[in-house]
Amino acid sequence: NHLNKLEIDGLTIKTSEGIKQVYFVLGLVVGDNLGLNCILEFSKSFSANYFCRFCKEKKCVTQKSYTENVLLLRNYHNYYEDINKNDFKQTGINKEPILHQLTSFHATKLQY
Repeated sequence: NHLNKLEIDGLTIKTSEGIKQVYFVLGLVVGDNLGLNCILEFSKSFSANYFCRFCKEKKCVTQKSYTENVLLLRNYHNYYEDINKNDFKQTGINKEPILHQLTSFHATKLQY
């Protein structure tokens, strides 16, 4: 993967101050809710039971709550449990996104 190579090995660049090694990393993925859910392989329908890429709260609960349940936030561990279930209706995840091929990227680590 070329992007991982740029992250790990970088590029050698000649400058007026000498030779420098420059490394690259995916710093930001930007989009609206639907766009990000599509890129990250979460539910593409906000009427699904598990529509949120940040938490695992059921839709019927989110419609009535006004505080987040920190116990239901998605994290690396429960994300892979859901991937292994391979059950979209119970997880809201279609499949693992292609961006997970990048060494430093994970969908649950996005800042919002």
